[in-house]
Order: sequence, then C-alpha cells, then structure tokens
Amino acid sequence: MKFLKNFIKKEKDLEEFKILLDVSPAVVIRSDKKGYVIFANKAFEEIFGYHLDEALGKIHVKDLYKGGIEEAKNVMKILKRNKFGGVGKIKNFEVTGITRYGQEIPFVIYGSLLYEKNKEIGSIGFLFDISERKKLEEALKKEKDRFKSLLDNASEGIYIRKDHEFKYFNKKFRELLGYSEDELRKLPYTSIIDESVFEICSQYYQKILNGEKVKLPYESIFKRKDGTRIFVEININPVEWEDGIAIQGFVRDITEKKKLENKLKEVNKKLHELAIKDDLTGVFNQRFFREQLKLKYMESKRYKFPISLILIDIDNFKEINDTFGHLAGDFILKEVAEILRRNVRDSDIIARYGGDEFAIILPHADKEQAKKVAQRINCAIREKEFWYELNPIKITVSIGISTISKSIVKDEKELFKIADNALYKVKQKGKNDIIMEEDCGRVL
Repeated sequence: MKFLKNFIKKEKDLEEFKILLDVSPAVVIRSDKKGYVIFANKAFEEIFGYHLDEALGKIHVKDLYKGGIEEAKNVMKILKRNKFGGVGKIKNFEVTGITRYGQEIPFVIYGSLLYEKNKEIGSIGFLFDISERKKLEEALKKEKDRFKSLLDNASEGIYIRKDHEFKYFNKKFRELLGYSEDELRKLPYTSIIDESVFEICSQYYQKILNGEKVKLPYESIFKRKDGTRIFVEININPVEWEDGIAIQGFVRDITEKKKLENKLKEVNKKLHELAIKDDLTGVFNQRFFREQLKLKYMESKRYKFPISLILIDIDNFKEINDTFGHLAGDFILKEVAEILRRNVRDSDIIARYGGDEFAIILPHADKEQAKKVAQRINCAIREKEFWYELNPIKITVSIGISTISKSIVKDEKELFKIADNALYKVKQKGKNDIIMEEDCGRVL
C-alpha cells in the first residue's frame, strides 16, 4: 500500500501497475472527482459482473454500494475526516457492495483521495471481500449466543472475576444477588461478600492465583441487593481473560440446606440434652454424672491434679411432699438446683443422681476449695426461705465430700463411695452438716 500511495499520483501510474493490480484478489477502483469509475481491475469484473468497456466512465460508484448515493457520500465524508486513517485516507472501513445481479457483498475499503498540483482529481480504493469472514463471525456469534443461552439456563450461578470486578456473569448469578445486569457490572466483588467471610474468601482467591491447592468447594456468605444474606457453595478455578489470569466461579445457593442443617443441629442438641439432662431441674442426670465422674477421675490420675466430689441430700424431703404435695417437692428441687448453679464454677458438673440427691464434680479442686464450695451452698440453702403458693418452706441439706490428693483411691467408684460414706455419717449425726473425707481419712 505504501508503495502504491507513493507512486500512484497520475493517470500514467495506473498503467504501470495495471498488471500487478489485475492479479490482486482485491477490487481496485479508480474514480474521477465526480465519482465515475475510470479504472478497475479484473477482480472488479469478476465480483461485480460488469465488463470494463461498459463500466468505465459510465458507472458511478454510488451504483456499487447497497446504500446508493447516501453510502457513497458517507465514504467521501470519511475520506475528508480523520476518523479512519487520517484526512484524505480511509482504512478498514466496512461497506456493503451490490453486484450487477443484485447480490450483496460485504467489503472493507482501503483507499485515498488523489491530487494533482494540490488539486483533488478523484480517489482510488481497494475493496476486500470479507464474505467468509462475515460468515465465520456470524457462526461465532451464533455459537456464543448458544453458549450464553446454555450458561444462562445453568442451575448454578457463574461469574468471572478479575481483581475486584465482574467481567462476566450469567442470569442465575444475577438472580442469586437480585441485581440487574447494569448494576452488577458496576459493582465491585467486595460489595457482595459478607464481612464475616471476606478474609477467608480473599485467601482462597490469592491461593488460586498463586497456583496453590485449596479445598473445594468452600462455603461463603453473599449479600443480596435487598440486604439479606444467603449461604453459598463456591467452586473456583483460574482462567485466561483479557491478557491475564482471572477467577471463574461456580456458585450454588445452599441457604435452605444450611437452614435444615441448623435445625438438625438444634434437634440433635435438644436430643442430646434430653439424654444427659434431668427433665425437672435442668442439671445433668445420673447416667451422665457417672460417665463424667469416670472421665474426670482418669484425667486427674493422668495429669496429677486434685479432684473433689460433693454429694448433697435434702433433709426430710419426704415431709415436704407429705405436707405440701409433690408439686411443692418439685419446686424445692428446682430451687436447690438453681442455688447449686450459682455457687459453682462453669467447669464444675452438677447432677441429680437420686430423688432428692445432688452431686457436684469439682475438677482441679483440692479439699480447701471443695470445703468452701460446700459451706457456701449449705449456707445459701439454710438461709433461703422458699415460698410455694404463699407457704414459706425452710430446708437444710446434708453434705458429704471426698477429695483425691494422694492418688490412693483406686477408681471413681471408690471416690463416690467415700463421699457417700461421709454423707451417711452426716445423716447419722443428725443432718444439716458437712463431713469431708480426704482419700480414706476424715478431715472435717
């Protein structure tokens, strides 16, 4: 083209290059200032269907455009502007030609205005048939449309993210978040991630970009346009996008699944509590107490820390039932359980192991600590006036304590037996008292 532009300035130059132009696959047309064809090559004859002797000087370039005079004027306007190649030039501009037989052919034009002594004398244009390219583009467009339709009808949300921007997303992804296409294109990725999971999502993103392995799929939380949160399951992988690496994500809404899982956890928790808790008082039941006593005893032996056991029996409980009724007795049991809860540590284990009997396991508690807890409980119960249906009820308790400090006790059963013996001695003594036995010897 540069060679032609430098030398084709006068009419005689066209003759010099006629042989070269005739073998060119492009249509070459030279027009005068009025727009009439004054030179054309063989490709012109073959593609447009006109013989040169009936075309030269007789056919106007407007007759070669589908858009007629308007399209011809548009080409001349572009030649005189800087939009496609510069003033006086046209480059890679698409037009639609029309043959002698009415066939439409897409072309791209490369050309320029011609001058002689700074005076415009016409133009020359090279028209390249792009029919095959157009067919390929149309086929590619159809394939893209088909592929887009498949993606839009996918059951999962699909997106491509580069840095913090969405480069692509399907219909399902938009529906998951509740945004329109225009809104989502302007929205940074960080806006849809719940703050509680932002850090972990960023870590996954960086690891994938760095080629590191991550556990997939992973769970996250998205923020919808209306402010609601949804639980999602995400699979991500790196893809090439716009001369770089981006992240492709496949998103599945698991909100309902998470709700069912949480409900199941709640049910299982309640079932577990029912299995280990006493229905009436809410403290642990006898079975759980025995399991925990064995476990804590073994831990104390292994790690050599003290452990104490307190057994509590409500004095004359039968009289309460006989005098005020069993509902009054139930009320007293619940009140006593609440007093126990307020006077022990969170790590201590309270259980109801008999009708009116309670037990407290105190890990890491020596004899002095156990004695203080027992005295605190005894005082709180003795001073408390329980009111049931306007009836004041005063009660006392008997307390037996056992403590392991020298590892003489052989197992948890013996630890229980020592505390039970201490409780029995309190009962024999007259109730409303505390007796502690460390290993096998009496202390209090």
